[in-house]
Amino acid sequence: MKKYLILSFACLCAGNAMAQTRLIGVSNGSITHGGSYAFSDTLAILYRAGNTNAGTAAEFDADIIGCDTLQRWDTRLGRLNHANREIYHYDAMGRRDTIYKQIYDHTAADFKTNRTLSVTYNANGDTGVFYDYYGVVVARDTYEYNGTVPVQVLHQQYDDTGWVVTGKEIFTYGVNGLERKETYRPDINGIVNLYWIHDYHYNAAGLPDTVIHRVVDAPVRGDTGINRYMYTYDAAGRVIKSETDALILGVYTSAGYIAYTYDVSGQIKTDTVHQRTSTQVKVYSYHTSGEIDTLKVIHDGQVQARIFSYDADGNRTQSAWYEQNGMVWEPIYSSAVRRYYYNTTTSVAAIKKQALFSLYPNPASDMLTVKLSNDAGKPYGMAIYDATGKCISKWQPQAASSIHVIPVHHLAAGTYILTVSNGAERQSQQFVVAR
Repeated sequence: MKKYLILSFACLCAGNAMAQTRLIGVSNGSITHGGSYAFSDTLAILYRAGNTNAGTAAEFDADIIGCDTLQRWDTRLGRLNHANREIYHYDAMGRRDTIYKQIYDHTAADFKTNRTLSVTYNANGDTGVFYDYYGVVVARDTYEYNGTVPVQVLHQQYDDTGWVVTGKEIFTYGVNGLERKETYRPDINGIVNLYWIHDYHYNAAGLPDTVIHRVVDAPVRGDTGINRYMYTYDAAGRVIKSETDALILGVYTSAGYIAYTYDVSGQIKTDTVHQRTSTQVKVYSYHTSGEIDTLKVIHDGQVQARIFSYDADGNRTQSAWYEQNGMVWEPIYSSAVRRYYYNTTTSVAAIKKQALFSLYPNPASDMLTVKLSNDAGKPYGMAIYDATGKCISKWQPQAASSIHVIPVHHLAAGTYILTVSNGAERQSQQFVVAR
């Protein structure tokens, strides 16, 4: 059964000119035997003046508004250590069209600019060309669209002899949205020997209630694995149960389920993971800024919690793991600790008041819930982009509801951006798919 590790990302509001809190560094460390904190490195985030496009970085538990360069420093040595510099370029429409990655050379004490990885797109954003660190083309993705949604993606893998491997994805849509996704993966000779299919079913409200994932080993053995994901909703359209079954000897057998409860504001209060031999409960409490301040995990009689600290403006300043000893929370030796540094004093809460929507859980494993903050009767458009800025899917919700649930278990693990627009305004938030 998949589990969630809950982190939090604030709204990435493109084009907003107001002063905003921007993270400029994260110190990573651990708790020592004596309960003190030992920090070993800092990930610094540098910004280009005037850039309001959303930068992304995997495993960031922070607010990133516009990011151009990431550098990792060894605070013990006082210098760059195993640093990668990522420089992002955007086209006239604000889409990220190029990523340059440069590797820090300790010997020369400089970045090697001739080792570049970039992703570029044509004017329609439907073709991506991928390069290795030496500037050699290694892959190409080509999207075919029917209106605004992709119906097919061709993936070509390049080697010294030419384009030898070609895979593809085929998308089928119905009145409620995506109904089938077929993925074909070839071997090194370009022969398709494995593919899998996702079939989506929707309830009367237009929300996905069943997704069947079939792994097909072609052309020899037929079906080799079938999993079924089932979602149950409350009257507000929120998922209250997420269940996973596996087809074994022709019979669906439960692999476990997750049950959700919500507080009066609609935020997740608890999620309980029920497995065959154990149960894990996560209990959430929230800071006045709307971010999580305590994530309590109860498993096999052990109680641990990730506790977040905030300043007076609602900016997250530190997070660490603790375990319960009687009535006292004690730091867990060698557990992860993070401290956060900002370049302005504008509160996170002030930014969040402008958000069109919120999303949870984040990271997500099976589904992502989107809660609209304004009039749900207005026409809303939604789109998902990957970390390079490529559009994965685009649609307009059919149901006139403030809550929308999007299945994401078919997406590869990584960082994505969800964009919501209502005609007059367009905003984006970052989310992570974890496996």
